[in-house]
Amino acid sequence: MKRTASPHLVLDYETRSEADLRAVGGYEYARHPTTEILCVAWRYAPTKEGLRTAKTRSWSPALDYYAPADLIAPLSGPRAHLVAHNALFEQMITRYVLPKYVREGPLNVETIPITRWLCTASLAAAVALPRKLEGACAALNLPHQKDMAGHKLMLKMSKPRKATKYNAAKWYCKKADLLRLMEYCEHDIDAEVDLLLTLPDLTANERRVWELDQRTNLRGFAVDRPVVEKVIGFIDTELARYEREIKHLTGGAVSTANKVASVKSFVNGLGAGIENVQAKTVQDALKRVDLDPTARRVLEIRASASKTSTGKYYSIEARSRVDSRVRDIMMYHGASTGRWTGLGVQIQNFPRGTLSDAQSRPVNSVKAVDLLANPAVDLEAVRLLYGDPMEFFSHILRSTIKATPGYEMFCGDYAAIEVRVLFWLANHADGIKAYRDGRKIYEEMAQVVYAVRELDAVTKAQREIGKRIILGCGYSMGAKKFMETCEHFGVAIDPPLAEKAVKAYRTFHAPVVKFWYALEDAAIRATLDPGKRYRVGSLVWVKEGEFLWCILPSSRRLAFYGPQVERELTPWKEFRPKLYHWDILPASKRWVFQSTYPGRLAENVTQAVARDVMAAASLRVDDAGYPMLFSVHDELGNEREIGRGSLAEYTRLMSEPPEWAGNMPIKVETWKGERYRK
Repeated sequence: MKRTASPHLVLDYETRSEADLRAVGGYEYARHPTTEILCVAWRYAPTKEGLRTAKTRSWSPALDYYAPADLIAPLSGPRAHLVAHNALFEQMITRYVLPKYVREGPLNVETIPITRWLCTASLAAAVALPRKLEGACAALNLPHQKDMAGHKLMLKMSKPRKATKYNAAKWYCKKADLLRLMEYCEHDIDAEVDLLLTLPDLTANERRVWELDQRTNLRGFAVDRPVVEKVIGFIDTELARYEREIKHLTGGAVSTANKVASVKSFVNGLGAGIENVQAKTVQDALKRVDLDPTARRVLEIRASASKTSTGKYYSIEARSRVDSRVRDIMMYHGASTGRWTGLGVQIQNFPRGTLSDAQSRPVNSVKAVDLLANPAVDLEAVRLLYGDPMEFFSHILRSTIKATPGYEMFCGDYAAIEVRVLFWLANHADGIKAYRDGRKIYEEMAQVVYAVRELDAVTKAQREIGKRIILGCGYSMGAKKFMETCEHFGVAIDPPLAEKAVKAYRTFHAPVVKFWYALEDAAIRATLDPGKRYRVGSLVWVKEGEFLWCILPSSRRLAFYGPQVERELTPWKEFRPKLYHWDILPASKRWVFQSTYPGRLAENVTQAVARDVMAAASLRVDDAGYPMLFSVHDELGNEREIGRGSLAEYTRLMSEPPEWAGNMPIKVETWKGERYRK
């Protein structure tokens, strides 16, 4: 059957509001009563290709209050694809703000299905390009680049201004500025059209994953607002107490624990000798037995007052005011491997929770939140029962997330998914068998390193080292990096043991080592020989156009933009080819041309395949009637009406390998309950 062409409407809103978009998120922003449309630009064509020559138009309610019919018609009609950059925001503005500007009857935006929307930011991210419009256009050297001067004006006009003696106006709203803003908005449309016509479409399966992402972000998850608000009141009280105490301790030299320079200067004056007051530095200093008592208390206050986890309560509150649900929580293809990353409250960064009560018993966060909901439980009761209130609030943070009333929460966590996928990709038969047979793989590794005769004689501390080896050395980590990794997890080892650990891994998991170098060789060959395919097990490398692609077992393509091969001198004085490509640095988000290495390529493909396992399960579980709430690293969160689902069914759906996964040794740990927990 011949596929018919579909109309395309590319649109971009510029808005203003008393709500802070960064603080409250897109949903709360769109629902805020002060949110208004400053202008909207759009380009419409009967076909996607027709966008090349179609005219870009714009409209502002300040010039003509009601939206023009040639914008409303394609929105209201059933056929047009609706294209935007970061389309979730445009969806919410279309749904909750645009209708008040529609002249002829209500715009039934609730019926615009997610299936009609396309997102150019997601298209860019799916091929490992910068997600921001300016970054993607610059990377591809497109004809239209982001208008950064107009962007600066947009930021000025979108927020309330501070009233002055001579100008009490709330907004920047000069007509000349508005006309310039409309020009900027039109220019964004031009850039988005360039991007849309340059980038490949998502595959049919990836399109399903993206639509699931949009549904999940629009649905959000429920939170216990009464508890959140109560905790915020307690935190405010505790921070005020800290402020009084630190002023008293320092004789007024430090007014608040957030005064970084003042805290550092004061404690160093008492011999602390610290370089900064970052969390790890402070924790290391507090372990010292020779630390001055006053300096110790000042640093204890700093550690408690600066917890980022307790700050998340304020974010949860700001993002759940409409109906006690937090939305806009996940970013599709947030990592170049395809994994989701967090937005807003950043549930991915919630602490695990390892608190003990006054009797040294582990605190059950679910029961603790239930207790906190009791009006009789005040801040002093928390202090009496659990010690440091700030530590307690950090511990129970997860359990402020709860199932929707009438529902129960289902969660599944893939056990050691990256190691299992790595062994499977490397065709490491013994490693796959070890997981299938349920062997104690961490103990086995420790047994080798420590030369322990019997497996049962491996100590808990030795097992921890074995675990760090298995989880850490699969991507060609060296001894120095392994030491740093162990230290990060609170385990100190010396250089000889680190060297022994790395050597043991590479000896006993030799197929993985072979896989590293086979990957690099195939990627380099493919780069040097465009169009020809090079296979490594179930992976295929090929260079087409400006991209080096790794075709994954799922048929999804992992992208490496602008690949080049350079010959470089190694430390052992040998010239070897080295692969370079453009990439986004995770920490700084900078777009840089950098080299890669065998272990990094192994990490990329392993994480990408693990993501595909999770994505397949996400679709399967959602299709079975368990709506998705969030994804956290290797964990999925869903919910279902009480009595309609079962943990056995959920576990089966999560554990079922995709058709392409063959004998991959997948294992999932699941639970269900009213509140989120670890």
